[in-house]
Amino acid sequence: MPPAGEVALRIRAKGLGITPDEATISHGEKALPDPIRILEGRLTNIKWMLGDDNVVEKAGFSFAEFPWASAYLNAIRARPAWRETPKLPGL
Repeated sequence: MPPAGEVALRIRAKGLGITPDEATISHGEKALPDPIRILEGRLTNIKWMLGDDNVVEKAGFSFAEFPWASAYLNAIRARPAWRETPKLPGL
């Protein structure tokens, strides 16, 4: 399970009314900062993880073999704020 999932076990346990697995949650809390630091470093110069425009996709890269990443991008595109954002010509 990824670290974020381990930390989220606290919420699941509360919702189910069971005792949380504090050892697993603690493991997640210790492991989670490393991937967040990577994200933090990327976001120092750009607004979005894949850039302000998804240039990777526009350059012809296919997310076909990455259904979860594709679903994430589609969910972002479905948000009203995304649809209302003016698009640059040709993008």
